[in-house]
Amino acid sequence: MPGFDLKIFVEGGKLMAQATGQGAFEIEAKSKDQFSADAFGIEIQFERDANSAVKKLVLLQGGQTLRGDKK
Repeated sequence: MPGFDLKIFVEGGKLMAQATGQGAFEIEAKSKDQFSADAFGIEIQFERDANSAVKKLVLLQGGQTLRGDKK
């Protein structure tokens, strides 16, 4: 989505996410490539290439699915 980025980073030993113009929030691991923030109804999935490098992120929230390439 133009103008929307989702930054994923580690802070204080926790995996965090932060959307454009919003505060950071913790995401919890559900599996190797699936994470969630239940308080916000968010699920995040990482998609990997044949070499196991993360190439895309999929954000599921409120019935919407947004895909983005890793920057």
